[in-house]
Amino acid sequence: MEQNTGDSFAAAGSTGQASSTGTTGSTGYGSTGSTGGSQGGAQGLADEAQSKFTQGKEAVTEKLGQARGAASDKLGALKEKAGSLTASLADSLEAGAEKLRQRGQNVGGAQGEGAATAVAGLEQYSGQLATGMQSTADWLREGDLKASIETQVKEHPGRTLLIALGLGYVIGKSLRK
Repeated sequence: MEQNTGDSFAAAGSTGQASSTGTTGSTGYGSTGSTGGSQGGAQGLADEAQSKFTQGKEAVTEKLGQARGAASDKLGALKEKAGSLTASLADSLEAGAEKLRQRGQNVGGAQGEGAATAVAGLEQYSGQLATGMQSTADWLREGDLKASIETQVKEHPGRTLLIALGLGYVIGKSLRK
């Protein structure tokens, strides 16, 4: 009787151990197998992401280079246009100054003392205005406009702000019409 019980016990123990070992073994292998596969898959994904990131970075760098070149070209054209605009403005100021001088000299033939005084005053003011216009034209041609504006803003910020607001208002009104 003891042998049967021992065999049964041994068989039961073996069965318990076998089933326990089988479970542990299958869990261990399944876990290790899937972890190894996950690590390999994750590395592949990381490599693919790194490759795509590098390609994207190169594409962005190329696009930035193209944009920088286009902006540089446009800035050069804008500077050239501003230079020609400045020269054109200076020419117009000189022409206007010359016309004022001619009109001031041609005003005459007025009769009476009051009219002569008015004509003399007109000649004086037109001469001063023509001189101012001429000096402005010279300054536009020879002066450094950017440095002059920076100096003006630093020395008189309030006055510069008021002038800018006034010019903005006048330009806005003229563009609206």
